[in-house]
Amino acid sequence: MAVQIDLNKIRVMSVARANKRRQMCRAIPQVTTKITVFADDDVVWPTTIMPWVLAPFEDTTMGAVGTSQRLIRPARPTMWTFLGSLYLERRNFDCSACLNMDGGLPCLSGRTVAYRTRILQDENFAFHFTNETWRQCQLNADDDNFMTRWVFRHGWKIKMQYDQACEVQTTLENGPTYLKQCLRWVRSNWRSNLTSLFVERHYWRTQPWTTYAVFQTTLTAWAVMDPILFSLIFLATRDWVAADRTLALVFAGFWIFGFAKTVKLVGHFGRYPKDLALLPISILFGYAHGIIKLIGLCTLYETAWGSREGADEDDRIRMIRLPPYMPTNDSSGPEVSGNIEWIRCDFIISLLMSASVVSSMPFSSWLDSDPLITCQHSRSDLQGKTSYPMKMSEEWTQQHHEESCLVTLPFSSRNTTTGADTELKASQMFVIC
Repeated sequence: MAVQIDLNKIRVMSVARANKRRQMCRAIPQVTTKITVFADDDVVWPTTIMPWVLAPFEDTTMGAVGTSQRLIRPARPTMWTFLGSLYLERRNFDCSACLNMDGGLPCLSGRTVAYRTRILQDENFAFHFTNETWRQCQLNADDDNFMTRWVFRHGWKIKMQYDQACEVQTTLENGPTYLKQCLRWVRSNWRSNLTSLFVERHYWRTQPWTTYAVFQTTLTAWAVMDPILFSLIFLATRDWVAADRTLALVFAGFWIFGFAKTVKLVGHFGRYPKDLALLPISILFGYAHGIIKLIGLCTLYETAWGSREGADEDDRIRMIRLPPYMPTNDSSGPEVSGNIEWIRCDFIISLLMSASVVSSMPFSSWLDSDPLITCQHSRSDLQGKTSYPMKMSEEWTQQHHEESCLVTLPFSSRNTTTGADTELKASQMFVIC
């Protein structure tokens, strides 16, 4: 396809294993433009999209720009396409409202999004992007959430163009597999929103409305709250005059089960009035979604798509459990004390952008012949940091040795007390490649 269009303008790259973070890190260093646009392969752009996407970048503090989204409506809509359409409509509403209130939003969708290139080509971004952790695991899913949080955390602004001229059309699952897609989104929301609330935490101060309207609802917005609230109103009005009580209950029921469930969907029903007949399905699905949300909470260590053929062949690298390890005495290097540091990478070239990899060997081969991978590291933010000789537990190496390598990095460290430089002979570390 690239040859047919224009070989001089299009370059096709690949990575050994399918993973979006690895793929992005493979391509980002090759970008030469000031703005980088990511797009999924199932989106349809309007002809007017690019001027709208690029316009906000005239503000030098603008770090990223998102687009509104709408489902491609099939000739014969189904219940599943109806629910998918409402999901995107609700998401557009939430993102636009939060951005206009306090400049925040839940997440920039990767279906079509633009970033200022120098943010992505910062080697600190590459390092953290390929080293995000979730509890005891290295997380290689949820890339959209990480990038959104990274932009905000480093003081950049985000804009979303909520207009038909910048509205991309996309597809979602059309069938019961839509439920698996919802489960994947739920897990991602749990992991990212908990990180925003309790790890990064600056959102409480910088984006109070977004924190209230989006992040904290992950913890508090459960379907069971609606019937409880209505029951309390029912009990609180039991001594009222019958006519007044009936009016109050009708109003409360309309507010809780009707208006609150549909106010974000006005745009969709305005385009497709016939879909109002399916409104009860939307309300009922909202309560069923509470079960999906609970399942997602109980399975946060799972990252499988489950909704696309071939998408989960390399699922095991999306969430890699970090190994137990312990320091060992190494006569070839200096004796080290203190906390052990662990360095991980998905794609070693992109993670160690300034390193020159001399050779590589799977960990399984090292177990037999004991060679070392050597590389000279020149990253300014890592110079002076010492990695420690370590050995992995036998159980972990048997399970993960195919993804592991042993590397030796020479470092120069400075004694903070005397100011003297000390050359370290060799520091061994394991790298997940």
